[in-house]
Amino acid sequence: MLDKRTIEDICSEIKTLAGSYTPEWNFSLERPDTGSVLAYIFAKQLEDVIRTYNTLPDRYEDELVRLLGITPRKPEPARAVIVMEPSTGMQEGIFVKEGSRFYAELPERDTPVVFESAHDVYLTDARITAAFAISEKDRTVIPLCKDGGELACPISLFRFVPFIPYKNELYIRHPWLFRGEVSELSIGFGSADVAERLMDDSRYAFSLLAGEERVPITKKVRQGEYIVIGQGADSDTLVIERKGVPDDDLCLPAICFIAGRKSAPPSYLYDGAQEIAGNTAAVFGEEISLYKECYIGFDSSLIREGTEITVDFGLIFKSREVRDAVPIEEELKLIKRRPNALEGERAAEVYIQEVSLSYYNGQGFRRLPVQECLSHMFSQHGGEGKRSISFLCPDDWEEMEQEGYRGHLIRLQIVKADYCYHRPARHHYPYLTNIEVAYSQQETQLGPEQTVRRQGNMETDLTGYIKRKKPVPAFLRFPYRGESMLLGFDKKPAGGPVSLYFVIKKNINSSGVQTVIEYSSPKGFQPLKVLNNTEELKNSGTILFVPPANMSPMDVEGEKRYWIRFTARKTAAEEVAYPVAEHIYINGAEVWNVEHGPVRAQYTERAVPGMSFSAPAAQLLDVNIWAREGERTVRYKEIPSFDISDAKGRHYVVDRAGQEVRFGDGRTARIPWNAGGAAFMMEIVSCDGAEGNVPENAIQYAAFSLPNVERIYNPLAASGGSNLEAEDSVKRRGRMMLGTGGRLVSEQDYVNAAKAFSGTIANAWCEVKGRQIILAVLMQDYEAGPHSFRQMKDELTAYLLQMAPASVKKKDLLVREPIFVNVSVELWVTVEEWKRALEERSRILEGLYGLFGPVRRRGRTEPRAGYVPKESQILMAVRSFSPITKIEHANITVSYVDEHGGHTMELGRLSRTPFMVCTNGTHEVHV
Repeated sequence: MLDKRTIEDICSEIKTLAGSYTPEWNFSLERPDTGSVLAYIFAKQLEDVIRTYNTLPDRYEDELVRLLGITPRKPEPARAVIVMEPSTGMQEGIFVKEGSRFYAELPERDTPVVFESAHDVYLTDARITAAFAISEKDRTVIPLCKDGGELACPISLFRFVPFIPYKNELYIRHPWLFRGEVSELSIGFGSADVAERLMDDSRYAFSLLAGEERVPITKKVRQGEYIVIGQGADSDTLVIERKGVPDDDLCLPAICFIAGRKSAPPSYLYDGAQEIAGNTAAVFGEEISLYKECYIGFDSSLIREGTEITVDFGLIFKSREVRDAVPIEEELKLIKRRPNALEGERAAEVYIQEVSLSYYNGQGFRRLPVQECLSHMFSQHGGEGKRSISFLCPDDWEEMEQEGYRGHLIRLQIVKADYCYHRPARHHYPYLTNIEVAYSQQETQLGPEQTVRRQGNMETDLTGYIKRKKPVPAFLRFPYRGESMLLGFDKKPAGGPVSLYFVIKKNINSSGVQTVIEYSSPKGFQPLKVLNNTEELKNSGTILFVPPANMSPMDVEGEKRYWIRFTARKTAAEEVAYPVAEHIYINGAEVWNVEHGPVRAQYTERAVPGMSFSAPAAQLLDVNIWAREGERTVRYKEIPSFDISDAKGRHYVVDRAGQEVRFGDGRTARIPWNAGGAAFMMEIVSCDGAEGNVPENAIQYAAFSLPNVERIYNPLAASGGSNLEAEDSVKRRGRMMLGTGGRLVSEQDYVNAAKAFSGTIANAWCEVKGRQIILAVLMQDYEAGPHSFRQMKDELTAYLLQMAPASVKKKDLLVREPIFVNVSVELWVTVEEWKRALEERSRILEGLYGLFGPVRRRGRTEPRAGYVPKESQILMAVRSFSPITKIEHANITVSYVDEHGGHTMELGRLSRTPFMVCTNGTHEVHV
């Protein structure tokens, strides 16, 4: 301010001067005379002159800025991505052309915020129902979809965690061969070399599949081309697992079995009165009688013609005294005789002299053809010891039902037992111990019932190879190359462009992944032309593609889909921070807060130098002008100043602050004029500036009919919208240019230039490493994600390169976001008054979340940038939040991601850099 005097100061000065020069005149505003009134009028006019005089510095600065060619930057329209969900059963796709309007209604506005689509998009009802992450390096295939077919988001792109071993297994099924607790069989592979390779425990593992459990096979020996297995289980499947995924294929010349001996307890035992549990029993009971029966049951799955069955058991005899019942004394009073002292009581010795063995043939019982005569096996004590019953399965043996049990049974029946009804008698009944049933087919070569190869998530039936006696491709090499992500559509989209909207997790400093995108065709995967708006998957955006005519379904891991494959061009280092897709949507369309007004005709009676026309708008973006010249229509071009035009130039200047369009004087630029009609046609393009940054799910309506579309929404808030550059920002850029002479030399020069570039930049830091200049830029709306930074980055880079030395190339100037450090505070505190515990806990949590959040300063939101507090400073702040609490213990951790990957550590171990910005993690307070 050049002159700080006010009207009061001027009146006071007049009064002082009047007392010196005209003491007879009393200057007074309380009781003014004519002279006082005139003096007051003079003071008032002088105040206006001083006010105008004080504007000279600003006017000079404005003129200086204009001479430097600095004009206010245009407003920036907000950008967002909307998703259009088709309704179930949509028969045809819908084409939404570029420039289609959508509306966001806000409660604080009477009119909706208008958005226009930035590209064409074809809405399709095709869905992603299968997805895989495939790594040749790690030899793994990871499913990315849930059981219902939905993507299991979030997905860490090209980071193959959790690791899932690639399955390379052979399932060999036979209904009865492996059954039995003790089993002996030989499996032949047609080659001694192949059998020797399969015996390598470090590369192959054998097991039996019993339900969901696998029983490892440890008893196996190689004999030529056969591997003899000496154990069994309740299983019908032998599994051979190939460990790891070697780079070679293994074909088995043949697969066949030679059945060995399989032993197990009998499936059923019945002693003529009840079912017996276990494998030890008196099979005819403890009292012998004619035609008494016992039944032995066998595993029906092992009953085959030609199978030799042996029932092994230990035989011992036990005895039991059997006498008539003693009469009751009262009933024998009348017939009681005196006992004969000469007559002694002799007990009969009872054995089973003969038994019959039979089986059921569907009509009745037939004699069982055993290998030796066994009818007298229970006739005397001399037969004790280890005994067996051996026979071949009769070809007409049928199942029967006995006391609720149904199966293959043999019947043992007593047909001769002398004196069994004599009383008294001593019955020597057989007692069988450790009953085991052995099944054997030593002379029969068997083929597997089914052979299935499981490679990864895909199963292939190989039974036909065995039946045709061809080599069996049992184990194959890893079939994929490179590190890739595959997305499978349930149907081919009928038109294009189709949009995939990747929502990338914000503020993780991802380095992105350079990818090659391909589609499935009859000739395999082929390159697909796409428009990738994600900056190599660094940021959220759309990927647009037109489905080729030869796009066809392909079987990948047993899933037949229409596939899109993303393959990394090179394997990233382990420490690289991978992008994380929080969601992948179909039918995403980028929209921006731009409204094209109607094309209106402007008339003028004659061409006047410097004529201007009003261009009203909320925030004026552009003005498009066309004029008729003779029989043709030509377009005029906007320029920043007429100084760069000439007499033939079809140019105009737009004053966005004053919202008007100005034309030249005919000498510096042509004046549009048409005596036969409109002088020119004008279209106004506008936006809502910062008001266009609507929250998520605010854009819900279309300005046109969208049949079969169930829902429209924006998953992320719109961002990047800003108003016309304010006057103080323009002057700040002018001061920066004057201070640097239009040349950037020091680190501070780059920082000042970045801050002056846009009011949306909250802070900037610069560091020079060799030839590389690293400039970290923090946006005011950094919490909404990197969208504003993406919009501004290229323009800021070009602006800085204009003023940078000629030796600074584009590759040398790296403009990036700062490192966001999540701070998590966990406290254990005590409060003397327990009634205030919850209140104090809430106060501490509120203070902690405010400690690392942005603040309001000079009317705008600014983050606390470039500063990471120490633990003592955080605890001091906590004490100020709640003075009556006592901190017993504190645990403060930080996590962040940089170019070397993710890091989590205690705050005290953090290596601080000026590029770090604190953000809120998860805070907990235990009272």
